[in-house]
Amino acid sequence: MADQKITQLNELPKASVAQDDVLPIVDISASETKKVTAQNLVDAGLDLIPLSSVDLNKLDQSSTTKLGTTALADDAVTAAKLGDNSSIAVGSTAPSTDNFNGRGFFNSSTGLLQVYSAGAYTNIVATVGTGAVDTAQLADGAVTTAKVDAAGLSTAAIANDAITADKIADDAVTSAQLATDSVTADAIASGQVGTDELAAAAVTYAKIQNVSATDKLLGRSTAGAGSVEEITCTAAGRALLDDADAAAQRSTLGLGTLSTANGTWTNGSSFSGTSSGTNTGDQTITLTGDVTGSGTGSFAATIASNAVTEAKINALAVTTGKIADDAVTAIKLADNSAAVVAAATPSGSGAFIGQQWYNTNTNIEYTWDGTAWVRQAGIGTITFSDSTPLAFAVAYPDAFSATITTTMDTQAANVVLAGPASGVDAAPTFRALVPADLPDATVSTKGIIVPGSGLTVSSGTLNHSNSVTAGTYTKVTVDAQGHVSAGAVLEAADIPAIDASKITTGTFSAAFLADSAVTGTKLADYATAQIGEALPVAEHIGQIFFNPLDKAFFLWDGNVWQPIGISAGAIIFAGTYDANLNQVASTTTEGAAIGLSVGNALPNASNTNANYYLVVSEGGTGTSPAPTVALAPPDLLLSNGASWLEIDVSSTYTAQTASNVAFTPAGQVGATTVQAAIEEVSSECRNASNLTSGTLAVERGGTGTGSYTKGDLLAASGSTALTKLGVGTNGQVLRANSATATGLEWGADFVGTVTSVSSSTAALTVATATTTPALTIRSATTSVNGIVQLSDSVSTTSSVLAATPTAVKTAYDLANAALPLSGGTITGVLEIGAAGSLVFEGSTADTFETTLVAADATADRTITLPNETGTVALTSNLDDGTYG
Repeated sequence: MADQKITQLNELPKASVAQDDVLPIVDISASETKKVTAQNLVDAGLDLIPLSSVDLNKLDQSSTTKLGTTALADDAVTAAKLGDNSSIAVGSTAPSTDNFNGRGFFNSSTGLLQVYSAGAYTNIVATVGTGAVDTAQLADGAVTTAKVDAAGLSTAAIANDAITADKIADDAVTSAQLATDSVTADAIASGQVGTDELAAAAVTYAKIQNVSATDKLLGRSTAGAGSVEEITCTAAGRALLDDADAAAQRSTLGLGTLSTANGTWTNGSSFSGTSSGTNTGDQTITLTGDVTGSGTGSFAATIASNAVTEAKINALAVTTGKIADDAVTAIKLADNSAAVVAAATPSGSGAFIGQQWYNTNTNIEYTWDGTAWVRQAGIGTITFSDSTPLAFAVAYPDAFSATITTTMDTQAANVVLAGPASGVDAAPTFRALVPADLPDATVSTKGIIVPGSGLTVSSGTLNHSNSVTAGTYTKVTVDAQGHVSAGAVLEAADIPAIDASKITTGTFSAAFLADSAVTGTKLADYATAQIGEALPVAEHIGQIFFNPLDKAFFLWDGNVWQPIGISAGAIIFAGTYDANLNQVASTTTEGAAIGLSVGNALPNASNTNANYYLVVSEGGTGTSPAPTVALAPPDLLLSNGASWLEIDVSSTYTAQTASNVAFTPAGQVGATTVQAAIEEVSSECRNASNLTSGTLAVERGGTGTGSYTKGDLLAASGSTALTKLGVGTNGQVLRANSATATGLEWGADFVGTVTSVSSSTAALTVATATTTPALTIRSATTSVNGIVQLSDSVSTTSSVLAATPTAVKTAYDLANAALPLSGGTITGVLEIGAAGSLVFEGSTADTFETTLVAADATADRTITLPNETGTVALTSNLDDGTYG
């Protein structure tokens, strides 16, 4: 059949096409005809389908493979996507079965709302219009101030003991609400009537508590402020209180004329002088002995010279302020006061900071610093070993100091001072470095490395080849060493078409669903309503919740679960009522249980049928015991135990307007009717500041992003596109990079090199000018400035050490105790040791020098005093202590 045209070939039916059947195809890139299997052709064709080119009409709507719940994005099924009767069905008769639990049904005949659960529909709420609602129909806290009209609640409408303290708002009961004389003594709590509550002059004598006994005064005898106390009034006090005037009180006290006399007291028994009381003036008294006695007068007194003896001065009475400057001379200091001299180390505490202690056994000096005795610096014995790689030189300028100079011995090049390269521990020596001396490099430790495959080292620099430009790619080519050798952006053709059965993650947005596409059969159980015993966590606004135990019904408004109407447990559906015939039209099981029967009139209201209701099924005028008014479906007849009440539903059910439908203010909407709420939403939704959810698109001036992570930045990646750039790691900086999508990237800071460092003083120099420059400060000498070292020594010969205050004080003490060189008087004994000598220097030549040398202690000493004209000889015999 090679000579036949393609149109002449036998047709292969669709059902007979196998995946390995082949077709001819022209490979344009290779310029030749090749074969392709049917399966590969179909797979490739699906891969090559352009985006948005497959119309949903091409999908098999009757396919058994459907979109699963996970394929739908949260909030994707909007109200526009729900078909009629998909969430809540409407009709006159509820179906016996339904597609999923939680589906609602509204009975247009009875006005009842029902929910499907456990294979049956259950009544949820009854719509309530005007009419009476007794206590059983009200939830706790249901009657708010806004629910009471201007006329208020009459006394008859409130049950006895119904209004508890919890039902009265703070400050709600004012004087206008209290009847005259209604606040009795029992109503006032103990201690609640204060000063502000008492009228002026309201506390009469009769209101003050009785005094405990006779002869008591009211006042306060306890120190300080406080309550009034009873004070005993003695007979003497009463005698003074009943005196008519001061003269009578003086007579009662028996004061006589002394209490009224004036003048100068002369002899202890009478006054003399004028009647006006002459004072002779202040008296000057000279003390010659002890002053004794006491009095209230004052006078000027002087103390005689030498009158204050040591016995008259209290211990520790003479303080520092009482001692004149320079008054304490050396002769006033006791032995061992300024400095303690003892053949022992210091013990105890010093008398004052700076006190000295000299140990005559060790010749060591100490100073008290307020806390401890601090030994003064001194040098003992220093011994060096010749086996070290260091060379030491020691000089001893005097008996108290030593200068140590160290230098390193000469070593071969490229060696370090270290312990042994292997084996047991030993003393350090100079040797070459080995790899074991350095640690291996890790992610947290600097060390040595060995280049691996694909890496090279040149002059200490580690390199590897990379020909790809830095950037972010969605697909890359990798070589055998793991290097990226090429990179490109993912294209539409790189993504194959995916069958719906292959989609297991991600979500479809609402835009992928046609209006009314999600019918009731497509909704999962509890998709629109949840059922349970406790309020659940809501999944979307408008979700319904039904509690099958108490028949309560709620709607989630985005903030709280709002109760809907009266719960089915509060009032009980008993049947229907024909107002045209004024007979019971039908009964429920509950209605039959309380005595209702079809074709009979309503029974009288009683406790038996209280809280039971019937729905008017046929219109007409009611006949007693039904309400004798015009009734129409779906009005309710409710028994409160005393009478049957009409709940007018028909008027609001048939002709209701949005302005008559109440709306509970929620969120940012403050309106109280549906009409006003819609108008408020319409006006406020155009104000961008009122947006609290959703994301504003970039082309509308927004960011197109609704969630962020700490440190995220938004940068333009196109003329109408913003891309989120995550925060870098600690220490990185934001820098430009045109190869990235946003032109920005996080990376290490570019560190420069310090090329010069200036110094304000020549003592500070720059050793190296690099990224981390090294600065040095030179040591001071006698010819250049620089840093110096402090020293407590008073005998050092170094020219680069600076004396501390301790060294200066010690030098001063030593100088103060030394013999004067320029003359002066020696007040003590001048002693020359057995090995010492006293030399008298002549004025011009050595011929006049005379040396007194100590000899035999029993021999005479001869001292020849030289002068320019001759000598004078003095002989001393130590045996008899005479001089000749």
